[in-house]
Amino acid sequence: MTSAAPTAGSTTRSPSGSPAYQPEIDGLRAVAVALVIANHFNASLVPSGFIGVDIFFVISGYVITGSLAARPTTSCRDLLLGFYSRRIRRILPALLVCVLITSVLITLVNPHPEQMLGLGRRALFGVSNLTLEGMATDYFAATTELNVFTQTWSLGVEEQFYFVFPLLVWLTGFGRNPRRGTRSLAISTAALVLPSLLLFIWLGHHNPSAAYFLMPPRFWELGAGVLLQLACGGSHRPRLKLPGPAGLVPLFGLLAVAFLPKGQPTLAALLAVLVTCLLIASLQPFTPAQRLLSLPRLRQLGLISYSLYLWHWSVLSLSRWTIGIHPWSVPFQLALMLALALVSYHVVEEPFRRARWSSQRLLTLVLGLAAMAGGAVALVVVGRLAPALSLERRFDPPSQRDSGSHRSSPGPTWPCLQVADVTEGKRDRCLAPESSQPQRPRVVLVGDSHAGHYHEALREALPEADVRLFAAGWGCGYVDPRDIVRHQLNRRLACDRYVRLVDQFVANQLQAGEVVVVSQRWEEKQRFEHQQLALVNLAQRVTARGAHIVLLDDVGELDVEDPLFCQRRPWRPFPAASCFKPLATVTTEQARLDQMGHTISREIPAARYVSLRHLYCDSQQRCGPFLGTLALYSDANHLTLGASRIGARVLAHDLRQMLLSPHSATPSPPPPA
Repeated sequence: MTSAAPTAGSTTRSPSGSPAYQPEIDGLRAVAVALVIANHFNASLVPSGFIGVDIFFVISGYVITGSLAARPTTSCRDLLLGFYSRRIRRILPALLVCVLITSVLITLVNPHPEQMLGLGRRALFGVSNLTLEGMATDYFAATTELNVFTQTWSLGVEEQFYFVFPLLVWLTGFGRNPRRGTRSLAISTAALVLPSLLLFIWLGHHNPSAAYFLMPPRFWELGAGVLLQLACGGSHRPRLKLPGPAGLVPLFGLLAVAFLPKGQPTLAALLAVLVTCLLIASLQPFTPAQRLLSLPRLRQLGLISYSLYLWHWSVLSLSRWTIGIHPWSVPFQLALMLALALVSYHVVEEPFRRARWSSQRLLTLVLGLAAMAGGAVALVVVGRLAPALSLERRFDPPSQRDSGSHRSSPGPTWPCLQVADVTEGKRDRCLAPESSQPQRPRVVLVGDSHAGHYHEALREALPEADVRLFAAGWGCGYVDPRDIVRHQLNRRLACDRYVRLVDQFVANQLQAGEVVVVSQRWEEKQRFEHQQLALVNLAQRVTARGAHIVLLDDVGELDVEDPLFCQRRPWRPFPAASCFKPLATVTTEQARLDQMGHTISREIPAARYVSLRHLYCDSQQRCGPFLGTLALYSDANHLTLGASRIGARVLAHDLRQMLLSPHSATPSPPPPA
């Protein structure tokens, strides 16, 4: 994931009346953006380099408070108009240029850029973080590394903070008289910081994506910067004195936090905010830390940190879609980032920030909103032109386009894959027999998104049956309640409710002779200690109703984020080398699944285990993203409709035999769990 953009406050020499310039703050920005870039190049180099987000948020709160303290006013309207006009001039121009150029470039190499362009539009209005939080529970969203606008989430957090904080400044009296209002603002901010901090810690364990992307659990970091500025008493100089070389301890402590092992984001954030506050508070003039952070090169890097932040991610993400990221390419990519940041800073960011957009600040806001709307319209136009602009589509054989290759819209069957909210009403709508043809026997697909692979194709291959889907994604599926608790699956959706609703359906609505098909992603389920017991329990419940159950194996996982990266193109001369695996390797990876399936089919007469994975391998038993010219995968582990038709034809043959030979067991209440 990416870090926050260093947008808050101007750190260049400002007009009279603005806060005193602290060059060391720009130096600290340089350290933060360097950590972020290193982490994004290779997370193993700086495992917790993402703490740049925390550093930037603290700096934002610190600088924004100093800026408002230097501009007292007697009018709330004056305060808000002045604040927002400065923010628009500071943030919007560089963002707009970056989003527009990046949108055109990604459209050339990504045949389905619609989702990214939508995120770019939202970024212009400061709400991309809300969309990204939703994408974190979307099986079909591009990964954050491939999404060219992932970095804009932090702008959303800051801009949402800007809607709250100026009002707080005015209501506490700080905006009218900073000296008298300091105490009230400090108390009010602290009252909001504490619940925000607790929310961040709680969400960090239960819903990490919300803790990362949303403003309320991030407020405490910006609030820490606010309190730090208020503690300086308006002097704009810190008061914590660390003698001699001891002043370097917080700086080196911050670097140490960046090298914490990956997997402790909450702890890293807490330590980063604490150490950043200590560091800023101890930056006395002429101390070693202050001198180090005020070095001209560091300060210059800090000055362009906003533009560098925007463009570094565009370069990295577009590189992943084209040449890739290799040790030999890093110097060139770094040079390109710096060149784009320098041009953006000197040609766009600074000229527009210093320009007088209008003699009236209200008109400046109107012009800013018009620019946002114009940029959004431009992205819509780019989206409409995407088929004509796409280089990838010109190389795409018709057979691949027609088969649903690459990442595409899931289609009409996927609403019955639950990824956020599992309810009894949704289950009943998804599984209710068709009233127009009540005589058709029912086949019910359950599990996770891999059950969805076969829904549409099985409906085509088995027209005499009523094929239904009710599945739950993101690690969920039909799993044991103990695994749900141990692996915290409820942090994204009510997984235990899904299992309970399936059990209720089997106990009360499943009819004799019907078939339940279970298909699940083994890459996720293999870590569950009680998965076999869960499937045995389900099989017993199903067969006790006089119905059949079919357990499916799984497709192999690709070692690339997108099947496109397996194809050589003029703009992608180095396709991934690990796109194909021997069938024997895939079978070895799923050996425990095979053992479970065969054991259950032997012990329960009306249960059957069906293996389809070999259908997706060529004559040399190599399994990968393509079978001849047919694209098999839409992403790293989901089949295209064309590929699922291959498996559905074989599966339909087995299901047809079951439907013609109903299970003869007398229906009885299911056994206890």
